[in-house]
Amino acid sequence: MKANTSAYRQAPLSRGRWGKSKTAHTVSSLIPYIVIAVAATFTNSCFDDSGVLEATPSADLLRTEAVTLAADATEGAISLRSNCLWTATTTSSWLTVANAHGRGAASIGLRTTVNPWAEQRAAVVTLTTEGGICRDLEVVQLAATEVITTATVGIDSPATAAAYSTLISSNTTWSIVSAPDWLADIQPLGARGDATITFRTADNMRLTPRTGVIVARSTSSDMQTEIAISQAAAELPRLDSLKLESFGRTGATLTCRLLSSTFPVTDIGIVYAETAQPTLADSTISAMTADFCTGEFAVCIQSLRLARTYYARAYAVSPVGVAYGDDIVIQTYIEPYDEDNRRPAADAGSLTSALSLMGE
Repeated sequence: MKANTSAYRQAPLSRGRWGKSKTAHTVSSLIPYIVIAVAATFTNSCFDDSGVLEATPSADLLRTEAVTLAADATEGAISLRSNCLWTATTTSSWLTVANAHGRGAASIGLRTTVNPWAEQRAAVVTLTTEGGICRDLEVVQLAATEVITTATVGIDSPATAAAYSTLISSNTTWSIVSAPDWLADIQPLGARGDATITFRTADNMRLTPRTGVIVARSTSSDMQTEIAISQAAAELPRLDSLKLESFGRTGATLTCRLLSSTFPVTDIGIVYAETAQPTLADSTISAMTADFCTGEFAVCIQSLRLARTYYARAYAVSPVGVAYGDDIVIQTYIEPYDEDNRRPAADAGSLTSALSLMGE
């Protein structure tokens, strides 16, 4: 940088012994100057084109310009040397300049609030002199310790679809990196800081329980939190015992009750055959109606063959599978029948068909 000679004037002095004049240089005026020292010193100085004395930072200072403060609420200082009025300002919401103006040398105090984020942040302190010199100094606050947790560690879910929500607390940016495929509508898939995630389970159509884990992980590290989900197994419909309500020459009326079912039944009724444990592949009488849900139902068996043994049981069909009740045995007779005691009459009057439950 060139020296500005306009800041000087020459004054002649007395002649010397050899008749030559001497010249003295005097400074006509002093220009305000400012020096900022932050964890290092300035090694050189020079005049700029306007005649202002400035400091030239060393290479080390250029690499350590920023003032670094801890993540907690803390205090720091800028050491300042000046021969004029100065002001210190910042537009940061988390950084406060303790003594914002002064004259001459000073230590400018800095105060910070707690950095809640696991990311360092920076602010600028602007130092300005009355002569118009301006310096921007970066103040860096270190990151807080990274945190990511969930308010709900485990969820026990029924076999039927259900919706859930839970709070993820964090001071960093995170995202959902894995979740079981039977969860749907997970929102949001990531956020910066705290967020409530929502999701829903699908129906578990299996007769075994299933488990899964939602993993939320920091985008800047391996820190993560997990939400374990256990979903119960589906159950087949449960049926009460089949009961014989009435019978006649070639038929019978039977009743039963559906006790419970994880999912609504799509069909319900009676199966019967001349072999034990009949199935839907045998004779079937459905009792299903459009508005049936749970409760009692009745069926009427007709056209049974005489003098035969039949096995009957209730059935119920759901999306999970088919459930059967216990067998009952129906015996038809060709002989007089005692209606009161449900057995062949002692005195046969005429040949009629009858039904009875074995064991009654």
